Amino acid sequence: MRTKPELGQMELTISYSAPRQKLIVTVHRITNLPSKENDPPDAYVKIKLISPVFQKLKSKTKVIVDSCDPVFEETFEYLVSESDLPNSKLVLTAKSKKVFFNSDIIGQVVIDFKKFHDVDEPVREWFELQHSEDSD
Repeated sequence: MRTKPELGQMELTISYSAPRQKLIVTVHRITNLPSKENDPPDAYVKIKLISPVFQKLKSKTKVIVDSCDPVFEETFEYLVSESDLPNSKLVLTAKSKKVFFNSDIIGQVVIDFKKFHDVDEPVREWFELQHSEDSD
């Protein structure tokens, strides 16, 4: 049985401000991204907040050129009520953007807020990138 290649790890800080009704997500960095044919990716992260109550909210980081260890340090805020948060899901997709071909999905992190409780205090954590079927 063949093992799937390691896709890298993403460092995030996630918190929720109840008074402001804001989910706050900071994408710090990704380490150990694979390169294609010794060509490091032009990496960025696409962020989607998915909830049954509202349409997908999308954001993305800047592109870091030619790096298997890109540092982003970008913060995104999403307006979401405390009662809607447990039914929401955060999908962070690491992608590579090269001039001559469309965006390549490298891997993704999915955070289901049903399982990820207590974000009133900021949680800074590393997440393994997983294989994705998401083409969006």
